[in-house]
Amino acid sequence: HRADGSWAVAASAKSSSSGAYTVTGLAPGAYRLEAIDETGAHPAYAPLYSGGSTTLENATAVGVVANKTSSYNFSLGKAGSVSGVVTGLYNTSSIEKLAGVRVTAYRLIGTEGAIGSDEVLSSPTTTTASNGAYTLSGLDPGSYTLQFIPPTTPAPSTQVYGREFLGDADSPLDSSYFTVGNGTKLTGKDIQLLAEGSIEGTVVDSGSTPIADIRVEAVPGDEDPDDPDVHAVTTDTANDGSFELD
Repeated sequence: HRADGSWAVAASAKSSSSGAYTVTGLAPGAYRLEAIDETGAHPAYAPLYSGGSTTLENATAVGVVANKTSSYNFSLGKAGSVSGVVTGLYNTSSIEKLAGVRVTAYRLIGTEGAIGSDEVLSSPTTTTASNGAYTLSGLDPGSYTLQFIPPTTPAPSTQVYGREFLGDADSPLDSSYFTVGNGTKLTGKDIQLLAEGSIEGTVVDSGSTPIADIRVEAVPGDEDPDDPDVHAVTTDTANDGSFELD
């Protein structure tokens, strides 16, 4: 626990075949613990923080004092998973399966019918296979929605698709969501992405003279432009100051 109130990983250890673990090299202080199943690409157990919390903010701190060993035991629940197929609609009626689409989970906070906020999860994430199929594992109990972000390269049809949330929504709070329990395996969370639109315009100076080589960037309105995981669309203006983002 840093002096400014934030948290950083101090040390880690892996459990043995008996489930026992020992984290060493800790200075006296308060620590929040997290147990994560890293035994494979599709975790069998859901991550858990000390105190039985599913979030760092609500985790219970475990105290460490000099020359003594503190004890804390975890009881992990089975991880849930969600799967589906991502396709794209082009030329009005043609459908293709989309590979390389990044699938990201958002945890929804609130009660059914009264979801008030959301939290994007850095882990777990996955990408669709060549047949458009995906499986996102390692979800602890709770309510979630999914965001689907296509690669920047065109699909086999040469069509470029836009990002969407589950239920063809533009934001997590407007999307369809699902609930995961211990060991829940949900299927059929399919989505069909639509062709993306475009923005065009001209950049001029105060005297209406076109300006060339100006970088124009478009970032989705619900995203942080400083987040390295955000896929902004960029282009440079032509000699006449014109640009097109698609």
